[in-house]
Amino acid sequence: MLYYAPHTVTILAHEQQKSARRVANNITDTPSVSLKVCINSKDPQVTSYETGREYKRPHKMLMDIDDAPKVREGDKVKWGTRLFMVTTEPRQSVHGLPTDHASVMLEEVEQ
Repeated sequence: MLYYAPHTVTILAHEQQKSARRVANNITDTPSVSLKVCINSKDPQVTSYETGREYKRPHKMLMDIDDAPKVREGDKVKWGTRLFMVTTEPRQSVHGLPTDHASVMLEEVEQ
């Protein structure tokens, strides 16, 4: 259980629509779920080194393990006026301790 979750975010569900030519990614206009989370900014160089992916404005979102299935790569996260793209699948840290949690990496989207 994540004891420190000061932020409330809205997860905008990621949908894939198949067409004859390609698969197009669309974000629904309707928020799918609200979660209590903890979002922390990360250093772009360190994050890029750790993940093997280039980041400009990386953040890490911590959440309850029970909420991990509600978030997947490609979803958008709305936090106040800020918008983020989920860039990884949820990673669970389960050790039978009170600090067990799940996390995903986010890239802030410029608006």
